[in-house]
Order: sequence, then structure tokens, then C-alpha cells
Amino acid sequence: MGLIGLKHDVVSYMGAIAACANLAALKQGKEIHGLVVRKHLHMHVFIANTFLDFYVKCGRIDLAHKIFDRTPDKDAASWNTMVLGYGMLGELKIAINLFEAMKEDGVEYDSVSYIAVLSACSHGGLVEKGKKFFEKMQAQNIKPTNMHYACMVDLLGRAGLLEEAVKFIEVLPIEPDANIWGALLGACRIYGNIELACWAAEHLFKLKPQHCGYYAILSNMYSEAGKWDEADRDM
Repeated sequence: MGLIGLKHDVVSYMGAIAACANLAALKQGKEIHGLVVRKHLHMHVFIANTFLDFYVKCGRIDLAHKIFDRTPDKDAASWNTMVLGYGMLGELKIAINLFEAMKEDGVEYDSVSYIAVLSACSHGGLVEKGKKFFEKMQAQNIKPTNMHYACMVDLLGRAGLLEEAVKFIEVLPIEPDANIWGALLGACRIYGNIELACWAAEHLFKLKPQHCGYYAILSNMYSEAGKWDEADRDM
């Protein structure tokens, strides 16, 4: 683009940075970052947010936080990226503190904000806190999506509350998708509950029949339980 004389704009830089993020190409991303700084575009909120996502995906949450602190007009996407980033790293206290500081900064929560904080609670086993956030979201008239429901199933399942997770799924106002059933299957894998795993897997086989990972999980569970015939059948 540069070689044919076209001037790079905000969208150009965002696209290049996003490509580096998807490849975790830290070196190339840093080079583009340097170019953006020289062009005095690094404070643009869209570019700043793209760099936040880039550094989080590259495992450099420290650099992401520096950009976050220096961004003057942070929006919901800025905060959400940091909450998700710290949640994935297991830095749960920081993730939840950021989520709460977001509102104090005058930025309204959106649907993604709650996915981020519910995911953090799930990874940390903070069941009661996660339930309160879910209730708070509904009180703010933010309609839960399949991803929010999947986060709740994951939250309950990781904590070993499999029966509660099943009851939660059974009363959902929507048709559970692969994310929801996948969260239950993952929890059953952790706790070795073959009966519930089969129930979740049956739905996953219908939704994504070509996804071999689900068959492998169920087969491994049978193998670990010494049920070799069933393991061979599922493979």
C-alpha cells in the first residue's frame, strides 16, 4: 500500500495490528507500534484498543496496561479487553477491580463487559460473585446471550456444581448452543461424570457432527474409567 503511494490511515493501521495479534507476531506489531507513535496516531482510541488486544494476545499484559493507562478517552472496549486479559491470566482481583473501576470512570457496561467479568469469575471459582454479576446484568436490562449462559454453565461446572449447571440449562429461555453444551462437557471431563458427559455430547454431535474433539473427549473419559468397549465405539 505504501509502495504505490497510498497514505496509511487509522483503518490501515488497525488492520495490520489485528493481523499481528492473530499471529501473535510481537516483533512486527512492535514495529508498527513505533510507526504509529511517530505518526502521532497512538492516542486514537480505536488504534489504542487494537494495540490493547494485540499485546494481550501476545501475553504482554504489562505493555497493554501501559497503553491503557495512557489512553485518555477509554471506551467500553478498552476496559473489556483489560478485564478479559487479566481474567485469562488468572489475575482475578485485578480483573474484577478493573470491571468495577469502569463504572466509576463513567463508562457504561455492555454485553461484552459481562462476558469478560463472568469469564474471570469462572476461572477463579468465584461462584457467588459470578451469580451476582449475572443478576446485575439482567437488572440493567442487558439481555443475556448464549455466551453469557455458557459462562454461567462454565462457572458452575468448574466449581463442581454439575447438577446446578444442568438445572440452569434446562430452564434456559433459548435453545442451548455448542458453547453451552461444550462448557458442560468440559466440566464433566474435569470431574469424571460420564453420564452427564454423554448427555452433553449427544447435543454436541447433533450441532457439530464434524467436530472430532467432542468424540475424543468422551472416548478419553471412557478410557479413564476403564470402559474400553465404549471408548472404541465413540472413536
